[in-house]
Amino acid sequence: MSRRANMLIVDAQVMLARRGNIAVKASALRCYSTESYPFPGLHAHIRRVYDAFGSRRIFRGTDWTRLPCPWRQAVTLFTEELPWLSGEDKEWIMGRAICEWLGWPPPRAT
Repeated sequence: MSRRANMLIVDAQVMLARRGNIAVKASALRCYSTESYPFPGLHAHIRRVYDAFGSRRIFRGTDWTRLPCPWRQAVTLFTEELPWLSGEDKEWIMGRAICEWLGWPPPRAT
């Protein structure tokens, strides 16, 4: 997808952030980049969505059935490649937020 198309998608998402009952699922992001891991062209878009929604309304998903990259890279994009995410932000984005949104108990630490 072109940079312009990516920007339009993010613009539309950011406009919805003012509505407290809307959250976003961050999945299949690799499909929106022609770059190699860690997909640096996506970082600014992810940051805009993060700044608009906050970590408690972003749910990381894999969409692993159609990813053009290894599953691990889809995970480590969030856990290792976005230095502006705090440890608490990562906890929320990587699963706690969706659990709270759905009223599910958070997973227990292993």
